[in-house]
Amino acid sequence: HEDARALCCTVEMAQTDYEFDIAIIDEIQMLGDYHRGGHWTNALLGIQAKEIHVCGELRTIGLLEKICRETNEELIINRYDRLSELDYESEEVLTDFSQLRAGDCLVGFRRKDLFRLKYQVENESKKKCCMVYGALPSGLL
Repeated sequence: HEDARALCCTVEMAQTDYEFDIAIIDEIQMLGDYHRGGHWTNALLGIQAKEIHVCGELRTIGLLEKICRETNEELIINRYDRLSELDYESEEVLTDFSQLRAGDCLVGFRRKDLFRLKYQVENESKKKCCMVYGALPSGLL
């Protein structure tokens, strides 16, 4: 990790034993999730960084304000407009992998689903695809 310019991982795998200039935690509203919120809490409170940027739903601001008050940390809130429309394709697109375009992303939540999707995309579309998989603890798969 010493020579890396950037590190990307799931919150479950967040590195709390290294110092970073900036850490970014996405989906911060998951702090309030009954089953997985502890991982976001551990990342938010455990990551050693000069700045921590969090991204997520506005409904989390109250909880973040309380956490920052209790930990004597500064909270700066920035709101951003989405620059492009979030487009959700129905499952119908998944039956015809030849229609996939560069930059499209398919999401699976089990390792076997990801390998199946990769195999189908490469065999049916004749395109190469990249698979990104985080080693989540087995209880989350």
